[in-house]
Formats: sequence, C-alpha cells, structure tokens
Amino acid sequence: MRHRFHPRMLKPRGLVAGVAGARRRPAHAGQTMVLFALMAVVLIGFLGLAIDAGYLITERRRAQNAADAVALAAAKLRAQGKSRQEATSGALAVVAPSIQYPDGFPASEIRVTYPASNRVVATVKHSVQPFFIRAFYTDDWVVSAEAVASLTTDTGPFALLALAQGNNCNTPNTGIRFQGSGTVVISNGSIGSNNCIRVSGARNLTVDVNGGTAQAVNEIVYNGNAGIQVDDGYSVFGGIPPIPDPLDGLEPPQCTDLNPTPNPTPLPDPHYPGSDDHVILSPGRYTSFPNRGYRGISLLPGVYCFEARVTVKSNGFIRSVDASYASPNSPVGSFPAGGVVLFFSGNRGQLNLNGGAVAQLQAAGAASSVACNTMLGVNSGLCDEKILIWIANSQPLTLNGNVENELIGTIYAPNASVTLAGTEDTPVLTGRVIARDITITGDARLNLDADPEGTADPTRIYLIK
Repeated sequence: MRHRFHPRMLKPRGLVAGVAGARRRPAHAGQTMVLFALMAVVLIGFLGLAIDAGYLITERRRAQNAADAVALAAAKLRAQGKSRQEATSGALAVVAPSIQYPDGFPASEIRVTYPASNRVVATVKHSVQPFFIRAFYTDDWVVSAEAVASLTTDTGPFALLALAQGNNCNTPNTGIRFQGSGTVVISNGSIGSNNCIRVSGARNLTVDVNGGTAQAVNEIVYNGNAGIQVDDGYSVFGGIPPIPDPLDGLEPPQCTDLNPTPNPTPLPDPHYPGSDDHVILSPGRYTSFPNRGYRGISLLPGVYCFEARVTVKSNGFIRSVDASYASPNSPVGSFPAGGVVLFFSGNRGQLNLNGGAVAQLQAAGAASSVACNTMLGVNSGLCDEKILIWIANSQPLTLNGNVENELIGTIYAPNASVTLAGTEDTPVLTGRVIARDITITGDARLNLDADPEGTADPTRIYLIK
C-alpha cells in the first residue's frame, strides 16, 4: 500500500529539529572558547619562559665574557710587574659600569683570586630579574661564570740569577740590586731573583733587558725615576715560584788531581823583561799566594784551584793566554785567549782586583783553541756550562768598571755576593752570573751579554678554563 504524505505534515518536525539544533550550537562554541583561553595561557607561559630563558642564557654568556676579560686583564697586569692588589683593581675597571659600558659589572659581583703565582681566577655572580616568570617566582635569578688565566714563562736560563731567598726586600744578602745612574744593558737573556729586584738611582737609572724577562719571587721595587724596560712580548713581574739553582749538582774540578805538589812555581813573563811583578801561572792547586799579589798575572790554559787570596795590584791585570804566550818570541796576541776555569775554595780563596785592575778571562768551555774536555781536573759539566769563575765559599767577588774588562763564561757563586761595576760601554761579561745575591753599580752603561743559548721565551697569557 502506498502512503501519501502532505508537505505540510513535515513542517512541525522540521521546526522542532531546527529549534533543537539552534539550542545545541551555542554549547559547542562555548567549549572551544574555553579551550582556546586555556591554551592561550599555556602558550603565553611557554613564550614567557622562552623569553626569560633566552635572557638568562644571554646574561650567562655576558657574565662569562666578563670573567674572561677580568682574568686575562689581571694576568696581563701581573706579567707587567703589578702587585695582586693593583692587578685586581685594574682588571675590575675593565668591566666596571661606565658611560661607554652602561651594562658593566660592579666589583661586588666579581671575585679575583690568585691560587698560584702563574694563575688568576675570576668568578662572576650576577643577579638577573626575569620578565614573566616573576608572576610565579619573585626572587632574582643568579648567573655565575668562572675563568682561569695562566701565565706561562720560560724561567731561564738567566743572564743574572740571585739564588738566596728572603721574607721581604730588606732581607740581607738576597736579591738583585741595581744602583747608580745611566743605563744597565742585559742582552739576550733574563734576570731572575728568589727574593726582590730593586732598582734605585739618583738620576733616571734604566735597566734595559733585551730578549728576556725580569722576574722575582717577591717584589720588584723602583725608587726615584728608576725603571726596567723589556722588549715587546716580554714581561716584568713578581710573584713567581722559587727558581731552582740550574747548576745544582754540577761537579767541581778535581783539584787533588791537578798537581801532587801544591803551588806551581810562577814563571817570569818574558813580555815584561826584568819585572818580577808580571808572572805566568800554570794550571794547578794553589794553597797559598803572595800577599802582595802581582801587577800582571797571565794564566795558561787549564784549571786553577785557589785556596788563597789572589790579588791583582792597582792598574794591573789578570788574563787568560794561549800556551804559546810563555815563549819569549811569541806575539802577545789578543785577550782574552786560551781558556781557564778558576775555582776558589777554603776560607781564603778569593779574587781581589784593586782599583783600576783589568780582568780579561775566557772560560775553557768557551775557547775554540783548546779542547776543554782534555784538561786535567775538568769534567764535561764545567765545559758545557762554560764555567769561568766558581766561588765555592762565601768570599765576595767584585769586578770593577774598566773599559778593558772582558770576561767570557759563567760566574757561579751560589753562596757569595757578586758586584759588577760599569763605566761607559764596559763589556763586563759575555755569559751569565748565578750568585747568592748580585749588585750592579755604574755611572753610565754596563753591558751584560748573556750567552745566546740563554734567551728566554716571552710570557704567554691564555685562558685554561
């Protein structure tokens, strides 16, 4: 059977359905808005967290850059001879707030320490105020950073090295002291002291160190207009660790093997006929020496062990000569020649140069005309280190400023004081001085020319953390 429906019969049902649909649609729209609002809060929270985290990372990087800058600046100032307090003040000024650097770091946020003489540690703790997270976390954030700078230097060999240690610069018989006026020149080498280096002069004394550094365990003290200057790349600074004796353990000459009978007889110098005041000495062991001394002493190549005072009269000389010098017909030649090792021991072993006396000596290890290792009583260490004068006791050595002085080799006096005095263009020493304490005096120029092998490397400053 077929059923017929009139179109009007559907209107009530369609009307009811339309009304019901109209009631349901507002309910779905409200849920979406609530979900959107909740998600917006979460998204804004993530956005705020991302902004604050990025800001925190930026501030952390800025704090690290400041720590690096402070550590490097403090290390550089230390390398220039500044005290720890001066180095700290100067380094903090590098990152302090200023017109050019308004976002700098105040000193209260930075700590500088010196755990070792060649280390600088800079720690930065910087307060940061977040932007959005403050709604949930009211305290400041703190970012921290640390940097460690190292000073790496070559601590030798030295043109001048004072071995004695002391608690301060006033400890007697310690350190290196430069006195006078004019210019002291050290070429191809460094100067080092296990206590202080003191530079004092009446008129603008300058210590000019070419090709090396100036280093001290304690302070470097300047008085008046005195100062030390070094080449670019080298440094002047205190606070280094104690410097060990580079010749510690070196075997001295075997003096007992030199001569069965001490005191070889001096020979009259044929180049000064009729004079008993000019003599030629042969290598050997000398337990005594004429108290009056001699005006001229010429030393044949070899090892000399002196247990008595060797005096050179005023305006006289002591010099090393070739073996041929003893021949009456031989030419005098140039000085210093030959090659010698002078070893002073006992209670009275000493070299005493009276006023105006000249020293022209060459170490056996530095002489090209003689084989050092073939000499009686010598060992390879004496040759390798080019030992010229070894003072095994505490008797002082003073080399007067005479324009004719010329010494080639190493002066080694671990328990004695050494004084070098210079006048204009005095070539006092080509080599090095290693002594308990050293005093340099002079009214003009004093040239100390270190062995070229003794050139020190420049100070290197770098971050290790």
